[in-house]
Amino acid sequence: MRSFENISAQQTLSFGNIEKGCFCDFQNVDYQYRYFYNYFSSFTGKEKDPETGYSYFGSRYLDHELTTAWLSVDPMADKYPSLSPYAYCAWNPVKLVDPEGEEIWIKIGSSILENNRIRWTRDGSYYEDGTPYEGGNEFADQTILALNYLYSDEGANIILSKFHGNTEYDIVISETLGITICNVMSCGNDKYGYFPSKKQVIDFNPYIGLAQPTSEDNSQEAYMAPFICLLHEFGHIYNAVSDLKSFNERKATIDEDYDNLEEKTVIQDYEHPVAGRNGMLQRTSHQLDKKGLRLIKTSGSMSSTPINNIEK
Repeated sequence: MRSFENISAQQTLSFGNIEKGCFCDFQNVDYQYRYFYNYFSSFTGKEKDPETGYSYFGSRYLDHELTTAWLSVDPMADKYPSLSPYAYCAWNPVKLVDPEGEEIWIKIGSSILENNRIRWTRDGSYYEDGTPYEGGNEFADQTILALNYLYSDEGANIILSKFHGNTEYDIVISETLGITICNVMSCGNDKYGYFPSKKQVIDFNPYIGLAQPTSEDNSQEAYMAPFICLLHEFGHIYNAVSDLKSFNERKATIDEDYDNLEEKTVIQDYEHPVAGRNGMLQRTSHQLDKKGLRLIKTSGSMSSTPINNIEK
């Protein structure tokens, strides 16, 4: 018979907020786990956003403390006209629950209180309030072009399909002026085990691609469009949520050309087939300046034609 160990106790009100003065944790439990449980989880089982303290449900945020309501309109609000579009669980959280987050999001603003995210699907893109997105935001337009193409590609489709319509993980694509990157987030510790965070963020620059010489005398080179850089980061998330233990083992295994085995796996297994089908660079290194790998500026997410080189 297995025995279990108490790790924390919280007394909560119906909407999930912790009642003041009614909180304790058990001191004999690993500190990292207590910290994660107390500050990044809630009555609803959702992760708390460390910056705001709100519970993150993926498609929107819930304020437990002040309003006990959603901070943005429920996308399904039109189906329940008798309820407030900000109502959490029809104001009956004891009896009802709300599902997980939704799919792949494109972030076009900085405040979570605004209608500033676009939900991408293969059939169209929509604001958080359910209004169809009809274009006009440069970053969103370039990102949607990249996502649409990747979903149509026979190889990349396998990766994007993992998250398209997935109610367990939210992928948020945010604009960056730097290079495209994603630091895969996970939670837990050695004692209780690790698991991928339900929210993953990709910082995407739809105007930065890659170039690398393809001849020994560097007289010839090939180029890679930004959309493949986006695929690269999706590949890391895909590997992490598929098998986090193997993902971490590959990251810890040094590779002379690709920095580590995880980078080599994503580049060779995910990047190369798509790049090959598009006549683009199939790079042989991960680190910039190694084997001549460098950044280039392009006209958009789908272009591999360099406008100029990028100074680091």
